[in-house]
Amino acid sequence: MNDHFNAEKITCPSFTKKYNQILDNKHKVSRSVRSIEKAIYAEDCEEGINELLDCGDYDPVKMDCLNCRVVANIQKKSAEIILQMKATA
Repeated sequence: MNDHFNAEKITCPSFTKKYNQILDNKHKVSRSVRSIEKAIYAEDCEEGINELLDCGDYDPVKMDCLNCRVVANIQKKSAEIILQMKATA
């Protein structure tokens, strides 16, 4: 499933703001050379992702909320991989 496609469908302003921050940090991870920098930005991603997953406005019948969960879980897996690389480095 393409999480960017799902993200474009979500109209929630909280999601949009947080998702843009997550993407910004993911780009920083990609551009960073040092593993410690990658880990810091990945932790920032994970923090934003957890905020999405812990959203107090979550409603399981709203399509925006369901798509948000899909996108957040995909992003979480990505951040976890980067953080695992830090642990083994």
